[in-house]
Amino acid sequence: MKNFKQTLSIGICAVCCFVSLTGVATFANESSFSDVSRDYWAYSNIQWAMNHNVINGYPDGTFKPNQVVSQSEWFAMLIRAFQPSDFKNDSKSSGWDASYQDYAAKIGLTSIVSDKSHLTRGNIAEYLTEASGKHYNTDDSIQYILDIGLSEGKSSKSVSGFKKNDFVTRSEAITFIERFNQKFSQLSTSPSGVETYKGAEDSSIYENTKYNFTLKLPDNWKDKYEIKEQNNADAHIDNVVFISKANKTSGGVLFMISIWSKADWDVQGDDIMKNTHTIKLAERGDKVFTITTPSDVETDSSNPSAKSEYNNMFNSIKDIQSTFTLQ
Repeated sequence: MKNFKQTLSIGICAVCCFVSLTGVATFANESSFSDVSRDYWAYSNIQWAMNHNVINGYPDGTFKPNQVVSQSEWFAMLIRAFQPSDFKNDSKSSGWDASYQDYAAKIGLTSIVSDKSHLTRGNIAEYLTEASGKHYNTDDSIQYILDIGLSEGKSSKSVSGFKKNDFVTRSEAITFIERFNQKFSQLSTSPSGVETYKGAEDSSIYENTKYNFTLKLPDNWKDKYEIKEQNNADAHIDNVVFISKANKTSGGVLFMISIWSKADWDVQGDDIMKNTHTIKLAERGDKVFTITTPSDVETDSSNPSAKSEYNNMFNSIKDIQSTFTLQ
């Protein structure tokens, strides 16, 4: 597959040779709040938030996990989780939350909240949808975050089972934010106009039982792609490569899902994302899942039809990426 094939096999080894949300305070892994026990259902989510400086807790050493989250708290936690380069926290001249509120408005987190001190699950669904660069109404937002794996619902994996009118606790808010952070690499700007979510009716499920993940592929990809699995034992990486059939002779690579050992990713991940078109999708146990798109030309310029087909498929990858779900 020419240059990118080398990136997938030999070249990926070279990528591995590259060497590696700051906020307010740093906590050790074994630290926790006095009101969050190790057997609490959201303990690991709260630990993640502590270790990534997303939360500070209260002066008395508590987190208040069951307290309803406010809009200001939600915006602060969400923005701290991503630390966008254009965010400036200037709390000296105004209230502590002013910078967070201003930045949220800047990127289009504009869903109307009747009571800013008590966010509902419906509010959270809309804010997560907007932060992913989309803009749907409440029910469409709920269906969207269910489809991309940010929630399994409260009583069932459905709009009604999501319980949109229930208030969101601080523990639930952190859990939503961690899942969002694992799936998206940055906060996106939401369009001003409300869109209609088409849902999954125009897509098919690709299920990888070896690595236990699924993707939703557009129906217009049907019969137009093939998959190759590669193992790089020396680099401790497995790759699942999606290839355009019409462009195979020129490479045809659309994207690849890579499964890394967490130990290797912790050392090399930052530089890999800086030097290649790689985004971290998720983490589970001792594995990290990433998606990479090629920087090489993967089409035959002498075949306009095949090239057009590749480009149309390639333009769908961002939406496909957002559907990655661990089983």
